[in-house]
Amino acid sequence: AVLAGADVLEHAAGINVSIAKDPSKWEGWGEIELDSLDPRPFADMDEGKAAELIRLMVARNTYLEPDLIAQGRGLHGKRNEWEKQDSELLQNPDLAYVPEGTRHKWMSNYTEFDAWEPAEQEQLRKGFHNMQRFIGQFARAGGKVMSGTDTSAHGWAVAGVGLYREMELLTQVGLTSMEAIMAATRNPAEGYRV
Repeated sequence: AVLAGADVLEHAAGINVSIAKDPSKWEGWGEIELDSLDPRPFADMDEGKAAELIRLMVARNTYLEPDLIAQGRGLHGKRNEWEKQDSELLQNPDLAYVPEGTRHKWMSNYTEFDAWEPAEQEQLRKGFHNMQRFIGQFARAGGKVMSGTDTSAHGWAVAGVGLYREMELLTQVGLTSMEAIMAATRNPAEGYRV
């Protein structure tokens, strides 16, 4: 996609398989959209391939929108704090218009992986950690990061606060506070030529 001239890689789609040590292990991965929000292939990250792809993306001015809040749902270091805050927020009577199914989906994002086998959970954690490292390396190399949450009625983050959390996660991977603000403002405008 980068070589074909893509301006933006949403969800960091395709990166995980492109930098895998053994891409054949992930054959067919990404054929459904949900795969683009699953960090497991990053667990198989090849550092050399990652560095090469970062150089290519920076040289081609490709923007990266990783959706860390969606990729790491339930894996974040602040899971308990954010889950409690979201629960309290969604009990606010002023938000009674939010459908029950939407509330349930937003809250279930925290527990989605809890029933997975321990080995799969470890692969998720390793994949999310490697994804965070990749995003940090990309930003330090001069790459432009865009914030995103994939928020919707059936999405991966609570509307509104999800963006603040995405920005906080971006600072955890190495962006400065100002770079996180630009990831939510200037970079999307430039990346989408608005």
